Amino acid sequence: MTALKWLADRYPLAPGEAAAAQLLRVIRDAVVRLDIAPGEKLSEQDLADAFGLSRHPVRNALLQLRDTGLIRSLPQKATQVLRISIPAVEAACFVREALECAAARRASAHATPMALKELRYCVALQKTAAENNEIERFMRLDDEFHRLVITAAGFELAWKIVDDHRVQIDRIRYLKLRRAKARDPSYVHLYTVNIREHEAILEAVAAGNADVAEALTRHHTTKLLDALPILLKDHAEMFEPRPVEQPATD
Repeated sequence: MTALKWLADRYPLAPGEAAAAQLLRVIRDAVVRLDIAPGEKLSEQDLADAFGLSRHPVRNALLQLRDTGLIRSLPQKATQVLRISIPAVEAACFVREALECAAARRASAHATPMALKELRYCVALQKTAAENNEIERFMRLDDEFHRLVITAAGFELAWKIVDDHRVQIDRIRYLKLRRAKARDPSYVHLYTVNIREHEAILEAVAAGNADVAEALTRHHTTKLLDALPILLKDHAEMFEPRPVEQPATD
C-alpha cells in the first residue's frame, strides 16, 4: 500500500475527465479541509502510485496548485503544504469584503425575482442539510449563497476573484469547523447562526435596503478574522510565524 492510498480512497477520481484537473481539485480540497496538514510533504511518485497515474498529470496538478499559495516546491521532486499565512488570510478577507459588500448593495437595486427565488431556494436547501447534519453539503451551499448574491448583482465573473482568494480563507473555516465539532458534533449553533445571517441578508436585498444588506454582509464576511487569535494560540503549528519587525535604524 502506498503512503497516500488513503487519499485516493477518500477522493477517488472519476472516469472521463482529465486526470490533472481532477487531481488539482482533490489535493486542493484535501489541503483546504486539513486532511493534508499544513507543513506536510507530498511526493510526486507517492501521488502517482496512489491514483494509478503517471507523474506527468501529477506534476501538472502540483504546478497549478502552487499558484494558489497552498503549496511550494522542494528539491528532489517533493512538495510541501504551506502553513497558513495570517497576512494572506487577511488579504483574502479584504478582497472578499470589498466585492461581496458591493455586490449586496448592487443586488438590492438589481436583483430579479428569479435571482431572489434562487437565493431563497439555496437557504431552504441549507436548512435541509442542517436538519440532516450534512456538514459538507451545508458548506457547499454556504458558498453557493454568496455566489448567487454576486450573480444577482450582475457581476457573476467577480465570483472567480472571490473563489481564487477563498482558498486562504477556507482552511480557517475548516479549522473553526473542527473546533465546533469538538464542542457540538451536531453543529446546531453553526447551522443556526449561518442560516439566520443568510436570511437577513436575503431579506434586506429583497426589500431593496442597500445599506442594511451591505452592513449585514460586512459583518458576515469579516467575523472570521475575530477567530484568528484563538486559532493561532491553540494551533500554532499550522500557521506561518509572523515576521519579526525590525527596529528602525537611523
